[in-house]
Amino acid sequence: MMTAPAQADPPPEGQGDFRVQNYATGTGNGNYVYRGYLFKPARDVVVTGMWGGFGPNCSEFGGAIYNATLTGGGTVTVPEFNIGSIVREVRFTDGIANTPEFRPFLTNITSGDPDPATLSADNYYVIAQGRIVGGSGCHFNSGSLDFENLLLGSAIIDEWYPQQDAQYNISGTGEPSINVGKTISWTDTIRILVGFRYETDVAQADLSGVSTTAFQLDGTNNVVVNGLLSDSGLQSNDQELTLYFEWSTSSDFSGSTLTPAEPFTITGPAQDVPFGVTLSGLANGTTYHVRAVAISEAGRVDANALSFTVGSMDEGFEVQATASLGGSVTPATRAVESGNTTTFFAQPSQYFTPLEDVGGTCPQGSWDGNTYTTGEITEACNVEINFASHGSCGPATETNSLMAPTAGLCANGTASAVLSADGVHSWTCDGTGGGETAMCSTSGQDGSPAGPGVGDDSGTVTLTSTGPECVVNQAEVVSPPPELPQGYNMPFGLVDFTVSGCSGGAVTIQTTYSGSVEGMVYWKYINDDWVVMPADISGNTITFTVEDNGPFDADPAEGVIRDPSGPGLPLSGPGSGVTSIPTLSQWGLFLMTGLLALMALWGLRRRQPV
Repeated sequence: MMTAPAQADPPPEGQGDFRVQNYATGTGNGNYVYRGYLFKPARDVVVTGMWGGFGPNCSEFGGAIYNATLTGGGTVTVPEFNIGSIVREVRFTDGIANTPEFRPFLTNITSGDPDPATLSADNYYVIAQGRIVGGSGCHFNSGSLDFENLLLGSAIIDEWYPQQDAQYNISGTGEPSINVGKTISWTDTIRILVGFRYETDVAQADLSGVSTTAFQLDGTNNVVVNGLLSDSGLQSNDQELTLYFEWSTSSDFSGSTLTPAEPFTITGPAQDVPFGVTLSGLANGTTYHVRAVAISEAGRVDANALSFTVGSMDEGFEVQATASLGGSVTPATRAVESGNTTTFFAQPSQYFTPLEDVGGTCPQGSWDGNTYTTGEITEACNVEINFASHGSCGPATETNSLMAPTAGLCANGTASAVLSADGVHSWTCDGTGGGETAMCSTSGQDGSPAGPGVGDDSGTVTLTSTGPECVVNQAEVVSPPPELPQGYNMPFGLVDFTVSGCSGGAVTIQTTYSGSVEGMVYWKYINDDWVVMPADISGNTITFTVEDNGPFDADPAEGVIRDPSGPGLPLSGPGSGVTSIPTLSQWGLFLMTGLLALMALWGLRRRQPV
């Protein structure tokens, strides 16, 4: 059995590596040697170079990334595709056999300036390699992984399909070759050293301080391996990191098995994350070697290896953990010596947090952030982590409206009734399971648009309405026309609304302002003139009734009521009044223009019952 390829040095800051040898695992390759891979990136990615490597019988080796398009044929696991033009290619003429080698993309392939390429998340590509000079043995048998299945994938790869028929052309012409990668009756596995380097803002995970421990469970040959992730290195919540253990009976990890740790994936920034795995069916008296591995966009990081011999190791009590709806807990199983504590990491979903009280049979412990430490363990036990759901305000808080909002009140939680007062709509979003309640609000539309007659004491307005079968088509605060009622200004502007479906009835409107309207007069603009409209004015509210086709209805259509009106504040002092009433209906023209705009937007509005 040959030695597994050496791990390369980590990439420089700001760059990450994807190499097949670090990710793929599986058993049996169907008598094929895979030398090329069809893939689709998870995002647009700038690729700066390519990884490759070769066996002992090559003196020159090449690799390339090609454009590819799916034909629609093939199967789900082996889709049919056409190889297109080369994106970039490299040469390996001075490498070390069986060792990963990186070559940057250059303008002249082997010389010139750096020449990175952008791979699009919308396109498919093929990455492949092949010999240029040399004979059989350019690809070497590692006796380890066949890479048929990307069981443990990279965050940079969205889709991945091994292809036995895709290989960099042997002649070195750069043209893709068909059926050159297929080997009949080949039952061993091939570890091809292929991959690429790319730009990323993800930092490498920190496993430098990982202390890997292993305990054999009493009465079994099962071993629980524990580890601790010091820092995920992730910068935002949309970035991911995969944790797993690599284990083998060989200290050089040839013939190794990659086993997912728990959790399978860490999302977003995290520190001091415990993880682990249970290795089952191990042979008594056999020595095993295990190491923790972390994979993110920045590449692979290995922790120091731990060795143990089954049947000659410390035994520990098994501690299992489960989580309720609203999050996850990792690892699912830990093992600890009698009298010691152990830790679990709670990863809540959005809008959730872990509850302080922890269920299960283990002695009660304590929280430090999202890390839970048990009490001293003296027997096998279990931990139950529960999560509280917190209320969170919805997008309705971002939109001012005269009418009380009815949709988008809560992003999470249960919405209360909406209260409208003092120019503000307010409600709550209640959490569950001990979760917090969010206080939410949004303003009425601005009641002081720029225009004549608008005072300095600006405010907001909210509107509620009642009437038989009426629905509100539009409602907004607008500037009054330039010529105001003589001796008045209008500090809150006008409320312009239209209701329909009233069928000869009337609608009662209540407007609530953010400031007092005591002592004001309610004015209606109709038929190019200002008239005083009967209204109940008290504190911050004004209530009035408009009858369909009555004297204060600005729309002659039956069943439609329109009302541009608002409170006027008497002025005092010489020269404060406005004496002229416009003969040309500037206000009517303005309203008609506004109504046309509202009609164009009507498809986006929901009709609201009143």
